[in-house]
Amino acid sequence: MTNYRTLTSRFVIGCAAFVLLASYSQAQTNFTGATDTSLLDAGNWDNGLPTNANPGSVSGFDTTSPGNQSMDGITYTFGGVGTLTTAAMRWNNNTITYEGSYNHTATAALVLGRDGDGAATVNWDSAGTMTTGVANLQIGRQSDGTFNQSVGNVVAGTLLLGGVDSQNGNGLYTLSGGNITVDVFTLNTTTTGSKIFDFTTTSTGMLIVLNGGADYTAILQGYIDSGNITVGGVAQTPGDYSAFDISFDGNATTLSLVSGPTLPAAFANAVALSGDWYWLENFGYFYFDGTSTFAYSFTFDSWIYVDPAGTTAGVWFWVENPPSLPSTWFWTEEAALPWVWSSATQWINLNNLP
Repeated sequence: MTNYRTLTSRFVIGCAAFVLLASYSQAQTNFTGATDTSLLDAGNWDNGLPTNANPGSVSGFDTTSPGNQSMDGITYTFGGVGTLTTAAMRWNNNTITYEGSYNHTATAALVLGRDGDGAATVNWDSAGTMTTGVANLQIGRQSDGTFNQSVGNVVAGTLLLGGVDSQNGNGLYTLSGGNITVDVFTLNTTTTGSKIFDFTTTSTGMLIVLNGGADYTAILQGYIDSGNITVGGVAQTPGDYSAFDISFDGNATTLSLVSGPTLPAAFANAVALSGDWYWLENFGYFYFDGTSTFAYSFTFDSWIYVDPAGTTAGVWFWVENPPSLPSTWFWTEEAALPWVWSSATQWINLNNLP
């Protein structure tokens, strides 16, 4: 028979276990700066030195990491306004995230996956600046390295992807926004690990290569051809650079994605689909505006096509129903038919519509 004392004991034990479990799952240590600016001084943390199991959070403090520090097995998040100042850094088996307007100023190389101790990831979500001066920013060496940039600025002497010699770590740089400016962008082509610089499909970011003021276009095109520069993780057809805007201004070569067409104001909330198609609710008739900056059309099922060239000349559509009741329009570059619409072929030349 279970008595009151036994039930009470079980309840207390259960509550204690729950508290311990909750404390463990929410483990975190916060930088207080009580002693100095060093990340390595336990006196600067309110719950002991950070580890992967006890992530460190720095918010609004300037911090330092003296010497050539290895951050193996340590998870950090830096946020607010502040600057981390370091010499060389080795990152293995960890994740480092920068938020707010935090900066990182390094006087020597930063290497993700430096040793064979596990993959390293950096998430640059800060409007601030990471800089290595003239030193390397190496992504992947003996272990894998991943650098994700969504905003802000990254500046390095050389951006180096992949391991060296027999060190076959994979290197991945993903750019969704912000700018990365380097003197040289290169791949370690003698190793087997992958080396990818990826623009996300909606990336607004720019890769800027100074190269001593010499044009870097041909090298970047070579990396596109070899599948080392991708869009949304997809390699482009060799020789096809239409997804990119590559420009040399006499001082630097800039690589970015081609900007999509600017929608008329009425379509500001349209959802981008594949190619130049968009989706928008609550449109009930076909319309063509020949005076807009970008010609466009839409149908009863709310599909919109925006001509990226700014003209409808030579642009054709195919419709499943007659023009009086259009349903789904398909874009093509078919331009051989001389009529507006044919019941036999169902081609419509948008340029000739009233």
